[in-house]
Amino acid sequence: MLHTIVNVFFYVLIFLFFINFILSFFSLPPSNPVVRFVSLAIRPVYEPFERRIPPAGIFNIAYLVAIWALYFINGMIQYALPARW
Repeated sequence: MLHTIVNVFFYVLIFLFFINFILSFFSLPPSNPVVRFVSLAIRPVYEPFERRIPPAGIFNIAYLVAIWALYFINGMIQYALPARW
């Protein structure tokens, strides 16, 4: 049960990263409710990576590193939880 809750939490967060990536192709104002919600949801996770990893030309590698870190942390938590939780 707890494995599923943790998995869903991390996958929803990763999904929000992809939604933010797709929304970045459209010129939506930051006041748009969807843009604001997605941005506020991923900002606490993304901001530390954004501060430490500079963009490589037009590519923002911080997004990829943040998504990879979420997968890694999810795996570590899944491994650390007892089997029947």
